[in-house]
Parts: sequence; structure tokens; C-alpha cells
Amino acid sequence: MPDGRLCVEADARGYYISPDGTQWSHTPPHFPPGLTRTGARSALLLPDGSLCTSSLWGDFSRYFLGVEFFSPAGTLVWYRLQLTEIRGYLSPALDTLATNSAHSLWYAAFDAPNGTPETVLYRLDSRTGAIQWHRVAPSFQTDRSSLVVYPNDESVLLGGSPQGVSVLRYDGAGNPLHRRDNPISIPTWESARATSDGQGGVYALVAQSSTRRLVRYAPNGQILWEQPLPYSGEVARMGQDAVVVSLYRGNVLVQRYRADGRLLWQRTHSQLLNTGSYWILEEPVSEAVYLVESARLTKLGADGEVQWSYDYPSGYLPVGRAVHPEAIVLVLHNYSTRQTRLIRLNASGALQWDIELPASYAAYMGFDSAGDLYIVYQMDRSRARFAVYTPTGELRWEREELMNAQSLAVAPRGPVYIAAFVQGTLRLRAYTVAGRLMWEREVPEAHAGEFPRARLHVDALGRVFLSASTTPQLSMPRQALVVGYTAEGRPLGQLLFPNRADAYLMWIDSASLDPRGRFLTLAGRLWTDMGDYDGFVVHHRLTSPDVDGNGCVDEADLLAVLLNFGGSNSAPDLNGDSVVDDADLLTVLFSFGEGC
Repeated sequence: MPDGRLCVEADARGYYISPDGTQWSHTPPHFPPGLTRTGARSALLLPDGSLCTSSLWGDFSRYFLGVEFFSPAGTLVWYRLQLTEIRGYLSPALDTLATNSAHSLWYAAFDAPNGTPETVLYRLDSRTGAIQWHRVAPSFQTDRSSLVVYPNDESVLLGGSPQGVSVLRYDGAGNPLHRRDNPISIPTWESARATSDGQGGVYALVAQSSTRRLVRYAPNGQILWEQPLPYSGEVARMGQDAVVVSLYRGNVLVQRYRADGRLLWQRTHSQLLNTGSYWILEEPVSEAVYLVESARLTKLGADGEVQWSYDYPSGYLPVGRAVHPEAIVLVLHNYSTRQTRLIRLNASGALQWDIELPASYAAYMGFDSAGDLYIVYQMDRSRARFAVYTPTGELRWEREELMNAQSLAVAPRGPVYIAAFVQGTLRLRAYTVAGRLMWEREVPEAHAGEFPRARLHVDALGRVFLSASTTPQLSMPRQALVVGYTAEGRPLGQLLFPNRADAYLMWIDSASLDPRGRFLTLAGRLWTDMGDYDGFVVHHRLTSPDVDGNGCVDEADLLAVLLNFGGSNSAPDLNGDSVVDDADLLTVLFSFGEGC
């Protein structure tokens, strides 16, 4: 402002702050009879210090956009509160204010009084609020208009829609000077998230622009069924069923679908997911789902109802999480005080222990079969601490490593795997449960500057699979990479899932290994040269010799293959060629004794 004061607009009230910050005042609230203010929209400070604000006003089922004008002293001078009408509180209600002097205002707003959307442009006298003229922009269908006013009182209205960008120019009297429409191609916005269905197939949540659906795929990629969804969200497995959690209008919708596609139940919770971003942790054994919000942890039971919630200490955010049938562990970090805490809650939500850690902004954790917690957390960009805690919170051992950890996974009886960048190269390390380094393998295809988001997955045999999106060569588009090793470090092979020719980036949003370690599922988005997002799901069969999934290749697995030899039983058909034959028998024989 000319006198050095700062003006801040909030909820259609102007707050004036003196240059030294010691004094402040605000404009008085104004609530006309029959109208209720439901939110501020735009604000404009004129050269003389006057303040103009726009707000959304409600009158039972009708909603209006209007303007209020305050003098430099904060006194209400005039108001016009029903300049445009919209269809509802959640309808597009964006507007814009502009001026070129202290005596005139231009106001452009979305208007849909009869359900037909249009954009209206007003010129107002800033001294009295009188409407000098208003114009309806013909066929100017946009809910995000921009406005520019020139010194000669000419105004330019700019708006965009999926069909293109339009520009309208008016003279000072409101007469249209010219219009130009610039058509553009319509981009697609698609994404996919997926998880195992527990039976070799996939539950995938696919979002395509304005439509969402839940799809169940068979192991061979055949669509078994699909159900439309009202909102986008996350998908998790609960037993053999799929659970979809969707955030909408400040609420959360939880739906559970049976394996045959039937909707078992749906629940709406108004008290959840109102604290920012969230993650879903599935615990299929006890048929529970955890919602890890930015300020709260909530457990949902098999019926979709809230079993309990835990509010984090003030100022703390989750930077690591791990779930066990009997507990859940979180690492919480306070960025203001640089304090970090490791907490464990039992399955009933009771706090079991709370341990202070050195300041850490990222942590990765996992449980072994005995319930011990293995954790690696970053001290800084190049140093990490690797530690183990018992179920009672006792520290077994800890050690520091020079690395930037990306992921951690624990086999039921060991080893413990960590994927980390060491001097710019992604490395996979295997440790014993006592913390001794067993072996280390380099993954040269992943580059530190690309942030490949490496993920680790282990099966019952202790085999590890690393998945990441990366660029094998600088001249190639980004692709999905999977590498596998046995617990002893023997390579199981490497796979590159090629990107499309017109896509320069492949981003993995979710990755999961099915309970028997037979299939690895990746899902995410492709960025194309046209600026589109295209969703993808990759379901890869892994040849595991552990027929019964008990973590040991023994006589039971050999007997299962022999008794089904020549048949098509899916369990002993290890390579997925629809017949139990010599190849499956050799797979078991060559791995006999592994994991035992």
C-alpha cells in the first residue's frame, strides 16, 4: 500500500499490518439478511489502498458470487452480492478481479443460473458499485477465466477448456473487438494401482479421465469382472477380497468387493482423511486395513468400521511404517524441532513403546517371523543407521552404513535386504539377522539422479525381487526393471518391461508380490510425448519351486508335482504353461532343500 502497510485477505476480510508489524486492523464482517458467506474467492488492492473482495454466498439451495468494496481505512463502502449464480456449493466458482485505476473495476465470474455454464464480465464503478456494463461471453465455456485490463480501458478475457483456449477482447464501453479460439488436443489422464488377489490374479483400480473402475484380472490377463467406482482412490487386499478406499468431499468411502465382484459392503466416514495425504497398509491375515494419514493412524476392521484411531503428537509426521498381524510401527518426525520417534501400537491400538531416535527424515522397516523389527533410517543424505528391536522395544544391535537407503524387506527367517544408493549406484545388500553382511550386488541400470524408487519384495523362500523404474541407457525411454536373487545371492534373472515408443517416462505407483511368491505386479503411469498420462499394469510370473508356499523346497513339493504329472493343476504348474511336466519337475529338483 502507499503508506507501507501490508494487506492480507482471508475469508473476504482484509487484514492491514503496519510496516513494522506491530499494529494491525481488519475490515468488519458483513452478513446481509438471508445470505451466508461460504468462502472467499478473490481479492484486489487498488492503488489508493482500497480493497475489493469476492465471495461465495449461499441462500438455502442457491449460491451466488458477489463483490464487496472497502475503503483504505477498512470501512465497507458498497457491495453487490448476487452478480452471478452457480448450481451448487461444489460447482466451479472461480472468478477474477482487475483494475487499471482507482475508479473502475472489472470482474469476471462463472455463471450457471439455468444449468447452462457461461462466463460473465462486469465493469463496476469502484466509488459507488454501479454496474457500468456487463457482457456474457458467448460459448465461452470455462470455469477458470483470466482477466487483463489495459490503460485505455480495453479488457482481455482468457479462458481454457478441454476443447482449447479462447481469447475475447472488449473496448472500454464493453463492445467486443475480436475473439480467437485456439483448439488443442484433448489429453488423457489415466493411472492404475494394483495388488495381488491372493490367488495368482490382480485387483486393479484403473482411472481414466472421468471414469474409475475396479478390475479383477486372471493370472493370464483375462478380465474376470469389472465394477464402476464413484471416485478414485487406493486398492488393498483383505483376505481374498478387494478393499477400495476413496477420498471425496472431505469424507472417505470404503468399499469391500468379493472375489466374484459382488459388493459386500460400503462405509462412509466423515471423520477420516481430513488431515492431508494418506497411505494404505493392508494386513490380509487379520483382514484389517490401516490408513496412515499425515496426523492420524486409523485401523478399519473386516466390516469397514473404525476399530480405533491414534493421533500423532503435535507437529509430527509419519516418515516410515510397517505392519504385522499383532502390531503396527511408525516412525514420526518433527521437522521444526528435528526430533524423531519410533512408536509401536498393538493390534488394539494401545501404545506399547515410544523410543526417541536420532533425527531422521526417512525410514524403512520390516518384521521377521519372531516379531523382531528391522529398521534402516537416514541420518543424512549419505549415512544410515541399521538396527533391530525386539517386540518389547529392546535394542538388539545397531550399526551405521554409508548409504542412502531406498527400501528394506525381511524374509521370515532372514536374510534382511536393503536397497540403497552408494556413491551414486544402486546396490542390493543382504544381511543376516545378526547384522552381518552376506553379499552385495550392484544394479547399474538404476541411476541416483533419476530417483527410481526401488522397492523390495521377498517370498517365503527368502528370495528377493527388486523393482524400479529406470533408464538402462541414456538413449532409451524409462522402463520398469525387475531383478531377482536367491537368499544366497544367486541371480534369478533380470527383466525389463519396455516402454511405449511415444512415452518417455514410466512411473511405478504400486508393486506387490502375491502370497505364494508366484507373481509380481507393477502398476503406474506412462508420460507420453503428447502430455498424456496412460495407466499400465504388468503382471509377471515368477518361477518358484516352493509348491505349497511353506518356505522350504522338500519332499512335499516333489510329491505334489509327481502326483499331478501330466495334469493342469495350477499349484504344481510352476512355469505357467498349463501342464505339469518335466520342466516343473526339474525346477523342484534343482532347488531341492532351498529355504529348509
